[in-house]
Amino acid sequence: MTVLIVDDETFIGEELSDVFKFFEIECLVTTSVDQAIKVLKSDTLIKLVITDLRMPEKSGEDLIKETGADLGLKTNFVIMSGHLADQRTKDYFLNTYEHVTGFISKPIGIEDIKELIKKYFSKVSKDSHLKVVKSV
Repeated sequence: MTVLIVDDETFIGEELSDVFKFFEIECLVTTSVDQAIKVLKSDTLIKLVITDLRMPEKSGEDLIKETGADLGLKTNFVIMSGHLADQRTKDYFLNTYEHVTGFISKPIGIEDIKELIKKYFSKVSKDSHLKVVKSV
């Protein structure tokens, strides 16, 4: 199973990808909504999409709308943003889009990644800061 990271800031996507790969989770990175849609159409093993909310041209919300309405995909989405602070915005996304299942704020720390891994892929071992134990 794979994570798709969508962020117009290339270095953020690459850094996140490196962390997921450390935990032996496949990861793809795109820098635009249009690129992400092409990947989602062709790769059925994507279990989680982590998307920046604010990007040029099309937003993370546009990606969520297009994949649900146009493609009928039921992939889980986690929204990341440096601007996502208030509960009202979070509630809006959780109540409006069925497949938005979480939020993470930039800057993203290792604990944020470990929580995503526990929730969507496996269980992170408590006796090691970076060890992952795959679920059976």
